[in-house]
Amino acid sequence: MRFLDGMVFTDWDDDERRLYDVCAHVKAVPFNYILHVSRADAPRAYSYYAMLLRRLIDAVKQQWSVNISDASLRAAIELCDRARVLQRRLYEWRRRPVPPVSGAEALGIVMAGFYMPKTEYVSELEGLMDYLDQRRVLVPDGAPRLLVASDHLDFMSYLEIVENEGCVVAMDDLDTGSRHFWNTVGTTDGDPAYALAKRYITRPPDPRMAFWDRQVDQVIEWANEYDIDGVLHLPYLGGFERLCCNPYFTRRLEEAGLPLRTFVREYHVANTGQLRTHVGAFLESLD
Repeated sequence: MRFLDGMVFTDWDDDERRLYDVCAHVKAVPFNYILHVSRADAPRAYSYYAMLLRRLIDAVKQQWSVNISDASLRAAIELCDRARVLQRRLYEWRRRPVPPVSGAEALGIVMAGFYMPKTEYVSELEGLMDYLDQRRVLVPDGAPRLLVASDHLDFMSYLEIVENEGCVVAMDDLDTGSRHFWNTVGTTDGDPAYALAKRYITRPPDPRMAFWDRQVDQVIEWANEYDIDGVLHLPYLGGFERLCCNPYFTRRLEEAGLPLRTFVREYHVANTGQLRTHVGAFLESLD
């Protein structure tokens, strides 16, 4: 960790909280910070989360003697929103009978924005849009269209394994995919920290939030919009929130008439033979 100047943790789960404690105790990096993330959707929650973001900003400014003004925050918001608009356009194209990208490729494009400098990422993606608009994925005629739902899925190999069984992942419910960019912050003349807080809380929810009904409503809405034949649910073994939500998730999709197959996976790519068997059987049931 010596190549890092600082780390910011959240209280997402006990593992992250304890990792923060350990890093702070051993002084792993010069700057350790933990941020509480709201689980409620209400104006009071937006204000509270905005206050916590302001505290983080103040801590960063004090640690490195940098100037983070409201103007610079708005400029960063505008840049990130440009990336989100491009990603959303790419996902809109996935509604087509023959999408321009596979599910694995779409995940890779979105995740590239996590690691690349944002200005470079936006420029590169803008340059690709005309090409991607004309591109077509080679898929078998009549291949089932799946929606993959999961959290902490950042290995493209999982989606490649699924699609190699003869289907197309036409949409996803992933925190590394659709949920990451689906709504924008938008321009604001008010407090940019408040705008960031509200956008985070009101974006398509995940099981960590306290409103599971809205999360499933969003999945059903996507399934209808993207002409989805079935939902492949890949909860991460360590993702207790999604595992706890699974019975409710399953019941709601059954009530909506959406075929569902659940396969509990490891974080790393493992048990690939079992996954192929489950996916193959699921696709046969859809036929």
